[in-house]
Amino acid sequence: MAGFTTVILITITLGLFAYAALGNIHSAATNIVSDSLPGVYIIGQIQNAQSQKYALILEYLQYRDKDQADRARVEADIETNTATLSARMDEYEKTIFTSKDRQLFDALKDARVIFLNSVTEVVTASKASQSQEALALFESHLKPAFQKFTDAIQAEVTFNKDNGDENGKAITAAVSSAKSGVLIGLLLASIAASLIALFLTRGIATPLAIAVAHLERIAHGDLSQDAPAEFRARGDEIGTLARAKQTMIVALRKMIQEISGGIQVLSSSSTEMMANSTQMTSGSRQASDKAH
Repeated sequence: MAGFTTVILITITLGLFAYAALGNIHSAATNIVSDSLPGVYIIGQIQNAQSQKYALILEYLQYRDKDQADRARVEADIETNTATLSARMDEYEKTIFTSKDRQLFDALKDARVIFLNSVTEVVTASKASQSQEALALFESHLKPAFQKFTDAIQAEVTFNKDNGDENGKAITAAVSSAKSGVLIGLLLASIAASLIALFLTRGIATPLAIAVAHLERIAHGDLSQDAPAEFRARGDEIGTLARAKQTMIVALRKMIQEISGGIQVLSSSSTEMMANSTQMTSGSRQASDKAH
């Protein structure tokens, strides 16, 4: 029972260890799928939209009052870009699961607000035919705001990359740990199984073979040997068998002794009966002689 219990415990431990390792792998993979990869993709779209808006502002500043059609087209593109940027920001917010990511995203939103306000200022000044003021605002406000927005986006890109790398390392470590744990568990199980097999062979099979050979001698009438004392002292099934066999041997010996004693009594009685028969024959002859 101890041997089989050990194997069962090793198997259970190995199963729990593998289950925990798979849980870690699943958690890391889930983080990559639901956080890192979408985060990298969406933040890339945000960065692309930001660069497009910057390019649209530069294009807008190139047109003069006479280029109203081109200005209107660029203004429409700017509005579309703003809506796209807002949509991408909302999408990214759904992939936030950590406080660090939330902190970086709050900084990104603040930088975005400053950038959009600067864009509005530049566009407003340009619409009012204040080209010089619009250029000045572009240099003094929009460029620094664009750079700050770019830095905030880059911080998110770095975070998502590092997060993905950490999850990838976690998966690799979990897989390596699971492999090592499974190999160690298999090794321990093999050792335990070998020890159990050795114990069964030496502790059960060998004594059982000796007991069977002894029973064969008993079957042929040899009651001279007792069951081995070391077997009778055991507390397992072999001990029970040895004690029962010894009880049988003692009972058979007693039975044979009783039968032997009965045979001796019967032999003595037979001898007496033969003597009496001889006397009766002799007496009969004498009586016959006298009668004659």
